Amino acid sequence: MTAKKPLCPQCKDNAGFICDDETGLPIRRCSCREEPSSPKRERDAALAAVEAANPGQSKAAYEIVKDAARSMPLFSADETRAQMVLAGIDNRKVIGAAFRRCASEHLIRKAGKRPSGDRGTHSHEINEWESLIYRPAVSA
Repeated sequence: MTAKKPLCPQCKDNAGFICDDETGLPIRRCSCREEPSSPKRERDAALAAVEAANPGQSKAAYEIVKDAARSMPLFSADETRAQMVLAGIDNRKVIGAAFRRCASEHLIRKAGKRPSGDRGTHSHEINEWESLIYRPAVSA
């Protein structure tokens, strides 16, 4: 016998259903009643929420990371920081979501870790990314 998953705060008073605010009638099962959550699903949902809350910054950050992938075989957030600042992107979640989106689209992949060059981070380790779309310039 398996234990039932507890109801989330959103549906605990409605037996696992999301109800219409006006009528109080159930309109659908709560997502917590569906498939079991996984770290990947939760991460993807969190990144989607960040992108939805910051659409302009998210698009700009994504393009900056994609441009870095086109122009460098290995890079980290250190190499994109100046462009992010110029674009007015200061939300670390937006920047992280852009790197994750590029990774999920197979433009980049994690290559390891290295100390951050940002003085504010006190050299903590950050991801180093390998570009999967970098093509060195051919000299004539």
